[in-house]
Amino acid sequence: VPYLSAVFVGPSGVVADSLPIVRRAAADDPVDLGSIGGITIMKTPGLMRNSQQGLSGLKMDARPASYRSDDAPLWYTPEGDIHAMLAFSDTIFSVGCGREPQPVMVMDFGGRSYTAADNGRRDIGDDDLIVSDMIESSDKLFLGVRKGWRTDDDERNFIGYYDKVSGTTHMTRAADGFVDDLTGFMPFYPVVAAPDGSLIGILTQEDILKWLEEHPDATVPQQLQAVVDSEEEPNPVLVILK
Repeated sequence: VPYLSAVFVGPSGVVADSLPIVRRAAADDPVDLGSIGGITIMKTPGLMRNSQQGLSGLKMDARPASYRSDDAPLWYTPEGDIHAMLAFSDTIFSVGCGREPQPVMVMDFGGRSYTAADNGRRDIGDDDLIVSDMIESSDKLFLGVRKGWRTDDDERNFIGYYDKVSGTTHMTRAADGFVDDLTGFMPFYPVVAAPDGSLIGILTQEDILKWLEEHPDATVPQQLQAVVDSEEEPNPVLVILK
């Protein structure tokens, strides 16, 4: 299993944050991991390529499922603040020692959210809007949004960003990604923001080869040619967008 750890160091030399990169289930992998004694374990990944976020579910007999977030609901902002958002919440909080959490952003789901109060009382429905990814830079908030639990329907999965400066939100199909208008190569999917505000995505050799099969006329950037030509699967590649 490929494993890589990205470590972010501040100007003073102190480690500011780190990101363990491990192979996660692809977006089209089954979400039902099987049933044992009437208990079904479910798992669905985030919508960004090689996302480090996702949701898990546990269903017992015919009772409604109970869901949890796979990742810690805390992250550093490029400004050095710590933000938190609990699963199925609509509010992002600024948190710190010795003070009350302060709301910094509230998302409006138009009455179609699956709330924390619903968890364990009813299953996620096909029309519920679920936030699956959350990556924050200094001026934007990137997110993945699903309609329902499923990830195998391109028309129900979306990614986009909220522009903190203009107050506008832009969304597109998750399958389309963020277009690389510099090289025209693979679309970009952020999975974390570095302390300097750079966005980082993850590419594996398998990702690149699969995309080239679907786009045989594409020109491979020089930096990725060695990965494509390698006879053994190398470590994942970090794609940094500034």
